[in-house]
Amino acid sequence: MASDAFLRIAEITIALHCGSGIDAERVCRFDGPARRFLLPASHTAPADVTIDVRFGELEPAEGEPVFDSGSVWTLFRESSSEFLGVPRS
Repeated sequence: MASDAFLRIAEITIALHCGSGIDAERVCRFDGPARRFLLPASHTAPADVTIDVRFGELEPAEGEPVFDSGSVWTLFRESSSEFLGVPRS
């Protein structure tokens, strides 16, 4: 089941597009305090940030590294408007 959620945090609207699969239901579920940030399903204003969550095997990142968490993941610039977060193996 694919799902979409819109969150508003610190005046920033985030569109979270979750792919299908069992992980999507786990990752895109908002319980407890996180529910405060959810916007109603009828929300139609454009998002400031869009995050596409996909599940599956990752291809090696080819872009320029722009952030390294120092422990578990690295963010790569794949194009002028797309970034890829990759967990460390």
